[in-house]
Amino acid sequence: MLPLIAISTAALAIALDQASVTSTTLPNGLKVLVLENHTVDLVAIDIWVKAGVIRENEKNNGVTHFIEHLLFRGSDKRAPGQADREIENLGSSLDATTSKDAVRVNTVVASKYFGAALDIVADTTMRAKLDPQQIQRERTVILDEIARRDSEPFQELAGLIERESYPNQPYGLPIQGSADNVTSMTPESIRDFYQTYFAPNNVTVVIVGDVVSAQAVDAVTAAFREFGKKDIPVSQIPPRPPLVDVRKKKVVRATNLCYCALGFPGPGVREMDDVYAMDVMM
Repeated sequence: MLPLIAISTAALAIALDQASVTSTTLPNGLKVLVLENHTVDLVAIDIWVKAGVIRENEKNNGVTHFIEHLLFRGSDKRAPGQADREIENLGSSLDATTSKDAVRVNTVVASKYFGAALDIVADTTMRAKLDPQQIQRERTVILDEIARRDSEPFQELAGLIERESYPNQPYGLPIQGSADNVTSMTPESIRDFYQTYFAPNNVTVVIVGDVVSAQAVDAVTAAFREFGKKDIPVSQIPPRPPLVDVRKKKVVRATNLCYCALGFPGPGVREMDDVYAMDVMM
């Protein structure tokens, strides 16, 4: 049985390698990537917004993650929780994550529900209401997340390594921000960040699965037609200082154990052969 599984997986990987990705940039600047795969009648919809920590600074650090929470708390078309209920009626769920470089909103549905799911995901991402009452409710949730993060020694060590690795860049900042930042964020500051970066010319929609590329692009065009281009601020990121010696950081905490973490420079995303080797090694 095991050799058959290995052969099947390898054959599928080859088929996907040979498949072509359709790349289309719409008039409003939104980029659409489509990969047809008719192996099963499913389709994945991913919306990527270039609005992660890389767009933040010490003062507003954590605002992107805050917005990610608020995406599910109502839009101009849907009440809080309605998007989740609608996607669950399609047999799926909505998910969102914030990284250093982007916010990702995604779902996987049966291909016959592609149009309905796309409407839900686009609405969730681009029409967030950012209601002050919901902001206050989510503020409590995020502060609890930060408290749990700060009480976990390994999480603290990971944050220290990032700080030491990128001492003068946003990459050294935590995704969730600090408790002080989250407490002080106003509805206006959150809304300003959202309206600045959640623009179609700062978004990539990725669709993979049982769809026809041209029809998928048409559907995305319709779903995002009302959103126009915006001037996206250019991030002024200073170069990272070269790592020329060993950097050490010692923190004393009230624990009965000693925790240690080591960090090393790794390959960049353009050094794909080394990235793959690193993945295998880890």
